[in-house]
Amino acid sequence: MPAKCVMLTDSGAVKASPGLLVAVVLTHSAAAQVSVKDGGASGTEIVGLRLGGAGSVVFAPCVAVAFSNLYLTVDSGTSPEVSFVYI
Repeated sequence: MPAKCVMLTDSGAVKASPGLLVAVVLTHSAAAQVSVKDGGASGTEIVGLRLGGAGSVVFAPCVAVAFSNLYLTVDSGTSPEVSFVYI
């Protein structure tokens, strides 16, 4: 099964059905903080990513993380680019 890639710049659903999270990349020109959750906006946090200034940060676990549905919450920063790779 091929991996898929989705990029969001605001809070919202990434994938509304079960899957495996392979990687998340947060990129922004200033400080930003996001939360990746399983189960919607009030779901369980899988990972939180934070940038102190311009740059990128990557979450790439050794083993893919199973989820029921994947959601992004932008906690701070204006329109950060958050890319997801999932199966």
